[in-house]
Amino acid sequence: QIYKNNINCVSSSSMGRIFDFVAYFCGVEKQSYEGESGMILEALYNQDIKDSFLFEISGDEIILDSMILEILKEKDRVKIASKFINTIADLIIEVALRYKYPLFVSGGVFQNQILCNRLCNLTKKHNIKLYLHHTITPNDGGISTGQIGAYINKDYSTM
Repeated sequence: QIYKNNINCVSSSSMGRIFDFVAYFCGVEKQSYEGESGMILEALYNQDIKDSFLFEISGDEIILDSMILEILKEKDRVKIASKFINTIADLIIEVALRYKYPLFVSGGVFQNQILCNRLCNLTKKHNIKLYLHHTITPNDGGISTGQIGAYINKDYSTM
């Protein structure tokens, strides 16, 4: 109800804040350092769990209401973490397929090895070009590099 009525809700486009939200339901009530949420979710991940949470893409908006409701009902931290990481990878692939985009991924969230490995496997499966950070910072400083590259270079093969 708080979310639906926009009571004390802050709009955010940061993937890290979504990781923080999910990590709370995996037992992280307060972070001790930046990136702790992602590391805990990565540590809880079970590769045998192949399912994802539900999500919707409507126009240019990603709607995670169904995922949030599923998380609220789930009590198993391993299932929450695993299905969440699977969902993020599936969501990224869905956007790339929908818009026929190559993927430029960087920033703190993409230090998560499990997410990157899953994304690599899915991009190969769907024949999507994937650009990961190799020579630029893998943390948030790399986000702007991908944004600039996508803006000024429409021939992505030279990136």
